[in-house]
Amino acid sequence: MKLEDPHFMHTKSWIFMRILLNRFHSTSKKEFLSLMPSEEAQEIINQRIESTEIDPVFVNPSTFLNHIHFSWIAPYVQKYPLHIQELLVTSLPQPLSNGLKKFLKLPSSLPSIPSVAGEFLIKKLYMQVRDPDVLAAGFLPLDELSGLLELSRTELIQMIDYLGLYDLADTVRHLVDKKSLQAVYACMDQKKMQFLRTCLHQKSKFTTTKMDLQKWNSDCHVLHKMLHQRGLYRLGKALTGSHPHFLWHFFRKLDTGRGSILKKYSSSEVNPAARTALIQQTISVLNFLKTKSEA
Repeated sequence: MKLEDPHFMHTKSWIFMRILLNRFHSTSKKEFLSLMPSEEAQEIINQRIESTEIDPVFVNPSTFLNHIHFSWIAPYVQKYPLHIQELLVTSLPQPLSNGLKKFLKLPSSLPSIPSVAGEFLIKKLYMQVRDPDVLAAGFLPLDELSGLLELSRTELIQMIDYLGLYDLADTVRHLVDKKSLQAVYACMDQKKMQFLRTCLHQKSKFTTTKMDLQKWNSDCHVLHKMLHQRGLYRLGKALTGSHPHFLWHFFRKLDTGRGSILKKYSSSEVNPAARTALIQQTISVLNFLKTKSEA
């Protein structure tokens, strides 16, 4: 006997079915799927999810919002009257609340409200910020860059800085001016210098336009800003072809400025071999930083 055909099953439903299959029929998947039409069974098989957890179905609005940078949330908060803005912001978790206070120029000390009222306002904000068509992060198919969603904003910015060192290595290889070379090295701390040396010993698999250090005035702040922009470009290209729902979540972990830049870079096509190289570079940076943090 066949299960009833769900003619237009949404992707979320396929994913939920796969998780239930993993959870309750882990040793009898084939037998269960044999009861379904082959087309529907294949849709479930195609969901690359090994999780058995159904928690992502039950979204906590406060937790959801706390994973989004305040610059994405501020425009929604600004639509409310000022006194409602204050009540809403004071109900939100840290550090989101502090970020919004500074961004919206609200008083640092705001009156508290009953938890029930706060939860109501947070739920209302959540309904505006979320995209109902976007899968919960816990339901996204796994790929090489899935771990980026587990990083904090600080860790992501550091990763972007280090990705830019690949560009610096490409430039340093051809830099003959010893004075400029010494100025570059003077801007590197011990950890960055170590990673730069690693990059210098690797063959470049993705090249961009060389950094023009001839016009650089030896200002370390300027150099770090250039490297960060280069890192954003490499990360954006590495993200090309990623699941659109993954990108929705990832862009919002960073501020709207960086998120918009990454969206632009990831929207244009890139050679598959180049993307593979950039993904590997991203993973190499993460592994290096993880090793250093554990040392």
